[in-house]
Amino acid sequence: MKKFVLWFLLCLCFLFKIQDIHADETMKIVLDSQNQNHIVLSSSTHHIEIINQSTYDIQIKELTISTPITFSYQDYSHQSLDEINTLLKQQTLAPNQSFLITLDDSLDQEETLLIQWDEILVEGQVLEKKTNECVDKLKIDLWKDCDLLETAYSNEKGFYYLKVPSLLLTNQKFTISYNDFQESKQIISLPYSQQTLHQDLLLEPQKYQLIYDDQMNHTICEQYTPNQIISLINQDTFHKTGYHLIGWSDGYQDYALNATITMPRHDVQLHALWQKDTQQKRPSAKKMVKKTKMKQVKTEDETSILMLSLLLLMSLSIFIVLKVLKKK
Repeated sequence: MKKFVLWFLLCLCFLFKIQDIHADETMKIVLDSQNQNHIVLSSSTHHIEIINQSTYDIQIKELTISTPITFSYQDYSHQSLDEINTLLKQQTLAPNQSFLITLDDSLDQEETLLIQWDEILVEGQVLEKKTNECVDKLKIDLWKDCDLLETAYSNEKGFYYLKVPSLLLTNQKFTISYNDFQESKQIISLPYSQQTLHQDLLLEPQKYQLIYDDQMNHTICEQYTPNQIISLINQDTFHKTGYHLIGWSDGYQDYALNATITMPRHDVQLHALWQKDTQQKRPSAKKMVKKTKMKQVKTEDETSILMLSLLLLMSLSIFIVLKVLKKK
């Protein structure tokens, strides 16, 4: 009897073990050149492993499932389907590599997962020269002779992805083109390859306008690159009758003459700050006449004193001469 009980317990443990393994099932999805696939997930599916067996890098376009469930991926947990799709679109899957996605909760029933992807012919990052800052929303076209095959835009981190077009390019060269900040068309020729090509695009830094406005219908426009240090122009540039220039204002902040600013990533317009000239008061006509009279009086007094002194001197001289003659 004890043996039967022991065997019964062993069988139960074995069944529970099998159930645990079954409950932690990993569904493997192999991606190739078909660009989409329908996968049936059972209630025991806990992990989804997406494997790239193409010769190209692959970018996941979208995962679709009817049941609202949450996922965990890498360091991100409890992500909605939209959030998982956003994370997957920001990266590519190299050949023979895989993504592992975990279902946070078990499915109540079988569900169909639709996965769509693109094989990537050319990928890269758009950067500004010198600053190495990312450039987003740049339009990049893929051409075969005069035929436009694909168009892509750089994302917020500067990355772009041009998928393998349906038109076969075997043993043929193709080009990618884009317009730089100066609206000048740039063209790069690339050879056909059965592997994803990496091509970064380096753009000359974009220039923005610094506009000086004297508020008298006169302006000066200069162009600078972002983060460039600029010394503002001084009072010798603009002139206004009866006023002198004391500084500049952008509407939020005032700047002294010859102050330095750092050029931002947008146009800047500065308005002149004027100050009225101060004039010295001129003396009135009455005061000028009075001062003239005072000067004249002062001159007559000095003449009278001089004459009196001469008369006294002459009298003294005559007195001395007479006294000498008397003694003789």
